[in-house]
Amino acid sequence: RVNSLQIYDSEIEEEVYFKAYIENIGNTPQDYEATLEIYNSIGQFLYSKEYNLNLLGYENKAIIGKIENELTEGNYYARMLIENDGKSDKFQIVGDNELKINGEIKYVNLDVSE
Repeated sequence: RVNSLQIYDSEIEEEVYFKAYIENIGNTPQDYEATLEIYNSIGQFLYSKEYNLNLLGYENKAIIGKIENELTEGNYYARMLIENDGKSDKFQIVGDNELKINGEIKYVNLDVSE
């Protein structure tokens, strides 16, 4: 099952990354196919990538990766799915002088001159 999904950016590069935690809740090894999907604010599908995992019984694994699709400014939704189970996160791509983390603007650099 998918325990969590987090979208974040790199403060050094203009890249968007994700981290998802996947858990095998059974006591036997299991192969999983996890799919990351990205949608825009009106629900249009933009991007997907599949990840193949082999988990031992009761094992947790993190999938960490870069969203390869170039995203313009706007609101987006990400979803990580394994079969019928999934988690989602919303995020926002904002202007060059704004740091974006999980859809919240944490810092805005304003140059105000009179």
